[in-house]
Amino acid sequence: MEKLGIHYPSWHQNHGAALVSAFRNDEGYYFAETFVPPPAKHVCIAHSVWGRQMFDKAIAEADGRTLLLSGEDLTLLHQSEIDALATELQSGFEIVDVVAYVRNHHDYLHSTVQQLVRMGFSIPKILEMAKAAPADLDSLRVMNPIPEYGSRLQGWVSAFGANNVHIHNYDLLRGSGQDVVKHFFGTHFDASVKSIFSENSKNTSNKSFSASAIYALDSLHQDIPLMREGKPNAKFLFNAQRFYSQLTGPAFLAGKQFEEHCNNGRDRDREDLEELLSRESLDRMYQDPPAWSDYPQMQLPEDVVDTLASVAKVAVGSQAREKFFAALNALTTRPDDDVALGNLHVALFNLNDPVGLRSCASWLVRHEYFSLAHLYLQKAQQVGATAASLSKLKAKVRIHIQTI
Repeated sequence: MEKLGIHYPSWHQNHGAALVSAFRNDEGYYFAETFVPPPAKHVCIAHSVWGRQMFDKAIAEADGRTLLLSGEDLTLLHQSEIDALATELQSGFEIVDVVAYVRNHHDYLHSTVQQLVRMGFSIPKILEMAKAAPADLDSLRVMNPIPEYGSRLQGWVSAFGANNVHIHNYDLLRGSGQDVVKHFFGTHFDASVKSIFSENSKNTSNKSFSASAIYALDSLHQDIPLMREGKPNAKFLFNAQRFYSQLTGPAFLAGKQFEEHCNNGRDRDREDLEELLSRESLDRMYQDPPAWSDYPQMQLPEDVVDTLASVAKVAVGSQAREKFFAALNALTTRPDDDVALGNLHVALFNLNDPVGLRSCASWLVRHEYFSLAHLYLQKAQQVGATAASLSKLKAKVRIHIQTI
């Protein structure tokens, strides 16, 4: 895209996390900061600092070209934060356009409940989120299973102006066989860009998990939740979803217990969407949805679900230890390797076994990484290691930290 005069920063192709971190002005928990290991090179930098660095770098590198930023987490910005983002972009660019694709409420719900389970929420917790008013949600900033299109879109219209906010109906496009990427570049860029993406772009879609996989993950997350008593749970298994993705079967659909809350959100949105969407898009958005099925039963026996959970715990721990020792070995030959040092922090993020954490702390002491050993010992105690089992290592670490 650079040759076409478009600068698309390579932040894992999703810029939402960096922009939310750069512009959010509350002190609550943001999922991408709290539960996702940061890139190894930036692991020791505060998320807000990293996000600001990425944003400033993108503007500088655009250097007269079109800057393209994308990411669904942008919808998590609050009004004052959208206003601040608009002010900065409008001061640096002649034209700033906002493009949004919306889908019908029921398909959004099915997709988002699945995503939230994959991220680590249990279905009972997601149902609580669906029941809550937007202003009453927990301090953990994450997508809501009810889209609240009206209030979200009006916030961007307020900040950027109605003429600069372009809203397209995803269902209309897919129903007519159009690809969203082709549509985006064909609608919002000149003919040279349109022709390239028309020739090279292929229809793509996110991989859906089976109902078996989602309900097995739900069971795991009810046992090891993301949050305990309003704080992040040190025992939470980050990204366990990858061990469940191979379970096949019928696709997951949210159960009937979500129906009332989805329909209420749909009704709330109608007045705002009547102002924002074309008549064709609005009619498509408010077509009668398919009948809700009964809440599907767990397709896997309980002992299989328990075995999968045990395998996931072992697999997450094994991968974290592998990353730990690979990083430690790299540092023996390249002491200034920032990526290897960062991966020791990433391994700490993923380890939640008290014995494994204590063992890693012991290795860090041998290699004289005392401050990092202190963090491993702290987490070991958080996840259940006894004070007695850690006392000797803590004493060694304390002496060296006081000496430094």
